Amino acid sequence: MKLQIHVLLLLLLVAAGCRKQDIEPEPVGNPVPHEAGPDKTWQQLLAASPYTRFREAWQLSGMDEKVKQSGSGFYTVLVPSDKAFDEAGWTTAKIKAATKEELDELLTIYVMPARLTPENIAAVPAATRPALPCQSAQWRAGTTGTAKTISISCSSANMATASW
Repeated sequence: MKLQIHVLLLLLLVAAGCRKQDIEPEPVGNPVPHEAGPDKTWQQLLAASPYTRFREAWQLSGMDEKVKQSGSGFYTVLVPSDKAFDEAGWTTAKIKAATKEELDELLTIYVMPARLTPENIAAVPAATRPALPCQSAQWRAGTTGTAKTISISCSSANMATASW
């Protein structure tokens, strides 16, 4: 009988010890501030952009592979408007007839392996900005609704980066 009581007490202790109950401490202090980044990738933004000529040229080119191989963590893609493509002679027919190499050469000047934001655009030295196919480029940052944008105006063409 004494042995049964000891076994019963031992089982009760084991059962009581097996209950897991986490204790969550109350948060202390203020939340750590952080910068909210883009909620979409540049590929998603390009797919949803109204700039059809650039998107079509990108899809027919080998730029996706070039970007993957470059290894840069951040990219800023300067997307020329359809009007700019028309003025430069790049019609839909010409884009479809071009080789991958020709399209790669065309699109490479619009990809910067850096994170260009409206806040840091003024700090980018003119010497390190991409060689754009225009006489003089005016860089400016702005906001459209809740989206931050960077636009570059050339003498006869308009370009804009993806918004975030």
